[in-house]
Amino acid sequence: NMAMRMNLLSAFFAALTSVMIFLIGRVLFLNRFTATATSLIAAFSFTFWSQAVVAEVYTLAALFFCSMIFLTLQWLRDQQERWLLLLALTAGLSLTHHVIIGVFFPVFVLFILLNKPSLLKNWKLISRIVLLFLLPLLLYLYLPIRSATNPVNDWGNPNTLSKMVDHVSAKQFGSLFFKYGMDGVRFQWHVFSDALKNQFPLILLIFGVIGVIACWKREKKILFFFLALLLVGMGYASAYYITDIEPHFTYIFLSLALFMGL
Repeated sequence: NMAMRMNLLSAFFAALTSVMIFLIGRVLFLNRFTATATSLIAAFSFTFWSQAVVAEVYTLAALFFCSMIFLTLQWLRDQQERWLLLLALTAGLSLTHHVIIGVFFPVFVLFILLNKPSLLKNWKLISRIVLLFLLPLLLYLYLPIRSATNPVNDWGNPNTLSKMVDHVSAKQFGSLFFKYGMDGVRFQWHVFSDALKNQFPLILLIFGVIGVIACWKREKKILFFFLALLLVGMGYASAYYITDIEPHFTYIFLSLALFMGL
């Protein structure tokens, strides 16, 4: 039935995310055993596993997030343009799934430009990147087409241009940012600290600290890249006041697993 199929879909994307973390580990020059261990650490982290066994959006969002990291690091290693083109396509496709992934886009863009500023002069490549980023957004055209048939579940009723813009931009959730000011931020930090205790055994958290030190000694640019992703993830999740905020910390926990692998 549909319920079972949607639950299996979450598990399927969670499994693919674990594979992607293995591939990220290989790009970071981890051996096969360590890369496998890293992917299993991420897969068995409490929050990620909890989202893999329910019909939710977060495992596919995690797959997009990790895929973007993999493509960025792969580009950093060999500087081939194809990775940037795939990254643009993946980024555009991710927005059609969960718009919040867009908060991480500036980190990827800044990291790439800092490592190769000359890209700004390559207008041919930039035009191809923009085109591939925009192409998946055409999927949004399905919304007014489907809404016009008056389906049973018509979230946002995006049958006009204004309603479609509001729906795609998640306007209804905008008021939840800083809803309770700094009190709300402090509460979300409390939720995060409790969730972190449930994710990994203490020994793995210690490995994570060692991983940060190792990354500082070996590849500072990658350390700053991961830390920037962590800070952006913490920033938006802290300001976003919803009762089920814990799944939004998934991006942070997956990044921490990579530090543990390092």
